[in-house]
Amino acid sequence: MGGYATWEIAAKCPSLFAAIAVVSGYHFPERRERLVAALCGMPIFVVHSHGDECCKFHEEVPLWRVLSRSGNPPLMKNHATGGHGSCWAHSCENDILLYDILLDHLVSPDGHAAEEEGELDEEEDGEQ
Repeated sequence: MGGYATWEIAAKCPSLFAAIAVVSGYHFPERRERLVAALCGMPIFVVHSHGDECCKFHEEVPLWRVLSRSGNPPLMKNHATGGHGSCWAHSCENDILLYDILLDHLVSPDGHAAEEEGELDEEEDGEQ
């Protein structure tokens, strides 16, 4: 799924996601406020290269600023390189930051936050 679809689907169905990672994303400015309202509290990781020839970096800055002003600043991958088709590699190859962020926000199949490592639920430790 591309960056545009990540913004739109997460905003449409935020309960499906524990966090989102938007790589080389684009949004329509007229939908900016709706995206921000729908993603209130959603952990967001953004990877975007200044060299993206398709989805211009400077066109996405206003969305990131509005998210920040609303109290939900996206975590930005700094110094991403490459064009639109290769920026994803910068976020995934030889760098575990993306995975660490997503793993920090696991949700169990029942929709609740996953338990911290080392904690047992009542069934696992034998107590009911």
